Order: sequence, then structure tokens, then C-alpha cells
Amino acid sequence: MNSPYQRIESLVSLLGYNSIYSLAKALGYKTPDVFYNIKKGKTKNISREIIQKLTALHPAVNPNYLSGDSEEALIEVEENKEGYKAESDIGQIINKLDAILTESNASNKHKLVSQLKADVLHIHKKYIDALESREEVIELFKRRL
Repeated sequence: MNSPYQRIESLVSLLGYNSIYSLAKALGYKTPDVFYNIKKGKTKNISREIIQKLTALHPAVNPNYLSGDSEEALIEVEENKEGYKAESDIGQIINKLDAILTESNASNKHKLVSQLKADVLHIHKKYIDALESREEVIELFKRRL
């Protein structure tokens, strides 16, 4: 079984983050100290708070893996009718935001922002389509009742 810090490091890679720092930022921490305290042994285990934040942001993360009770880092997440997985879209947006924040070239930064805007609009459309589809199904059920 991997150490708690090794489990965090593996998730950084599996979820497509550039670093422990970018994962910490995505979870709402100002610094990655919560993870470095685990690495240094100041904190023995991954806290319930970290587990809850990680699984809320990435439902495919296995909470039992984080607590050391399982070797499987990821679990299957049910997709909706359209096969739309919000957590993967959110992860991609976070990674692109991280790239924008670390990019020093203004021209590249502008391109990344433009791509991000297009991605957000696309995700918004998928979300609206999924909601409309859900509302149509609800209306059909109401008519049958």
C-alpha cells in the first residue's frame, strides 16, 4: 500500500494536474501545505476534509483509496443519458486556468483565454442540453400520470 502522500501524488497524475500546488488550488487551499504536512509526517493520514473536497470535485476518485482501504484510485462514475461527465470537463477547465496563470507570454496567454472561453461555452451548451432533455422526460411522465 502506498503512503498517504504517494496516493495524493498518484492522483495528481491521474487527474491531469501539473503539480501538487495546482491540485491544492483546485481544492480551494491557498498553499499546498496540507499535502506537504502529510509528506513530512506532520499529518499521518489524508483528512476527511481533503477526501470530501477531492471526491466532490472529482467523483471518480475512490474515497477508500485516499483513506488507504483500497488499491483502486478511481471508480466508475455513472454517466447521464448523453454520456456527459461534468467532472472531466471541470478538471480540464481547471488545468487550462492553471496553464493561463503560469504562462508568461502575453500572446500565448491570450490564445489560452480564447480557448478557455470556447470550452466554457461548449460545456454550458452541453449542460443546457442535458437539462432540457431531463425536462422533456419529466413532462412525458407528467402527461402519462
